[in-house]
Amino acid sequence: MSKLGDTNSPSLKTFDVDDYGAQGDGKTDDTQALKKVWEVACSTKGSIVVVAKRNYLVKPITFSGPCKSNTITFQISGTLQASDNPSDYNQDPTHWLMFDSIQKLTLNGGGTIDGNGNIWWQNSCKKNQKLVRIYHN
Repeated sequence: MSKLGDTNSPSLKTFDVDDYGAQGDGKTDDTQALKKVWEVACSTKGSIVVVAKRNYLVKPITFSGPCKSNTITFQISGTLQASDNPSDYNQDPTHWLMFDSIQKLTLNGGGTIDGNGNIWWQNSCKKNQKLVRIYHN
């Protein structure tokens, strides 16, 4: 779990994840809303993605660039909570939130990124050797 610092910049365009369909109830999958808000924010110069003081359930997602913006900010006031369903990670079990080809990314807002680590450690290959996975490219 990571805590984020608190800052704000009035000169940037703000995009609220709730305006793109997020429920923030901790039960509804908000992944597509985050994907939509990212696509708009990434294609806009100087943008802030706002995650309100609620609990957003998020399955694995990649936030891809490069972005049109020379600066992009994730302002997390609430919680981004990882799905605890192992089948949600079948495509790539090694990543939950991935930022790819992004420059000048800022995370702030005082919120929480909750990867549900306690659930995943129960299924760690260090605790259960039968669960060892081998990857190659």
